[in-house]
Amino acid sequence: MLNDQVKWWYPFVNVCLYIPTYTGAAVFVAWIGKDDITNRGGLFCACILVVVSTSLNAAWAIIYFVWIYKQEYVYYGWGTPESGYLKFQKKYYLFRELLYAIVIISCYSYFICVTM
Repeated sequence: MLNDQVKWWYPFVNVCLYIPTYTGAAVFVAWIGKDDITNRGGLFCACILVVVSTSLNAAWAIIYFVWIYKQEYVYYGWGTPESGYLKFQKKYYLFRELLYAIVIISCYSYFICVTM
């Protein structure tokens, strides 16, 4: 999403909001490396971190594209706008982002129940 159509701080905030997901991924990698009681205990926390991070990113996308982003279309990609970008209407792009968030949150909510 770092292109010339969005402000530089939009992807920066995205990366900051994904820090809990990166932390959760590190816990999952530690669990895959060595499956023991202490690593299994961290899986519950890692799932919660992913759910929180995904929820915050979905909220950030709504805030940015509804109230801050003034263009009618969202350009996704790189290069010149005519050749390298995919052009989406704002509503469709937000629908896509929210659908992704719902799928991830649903899966990890199930994983929270399993790891509990």
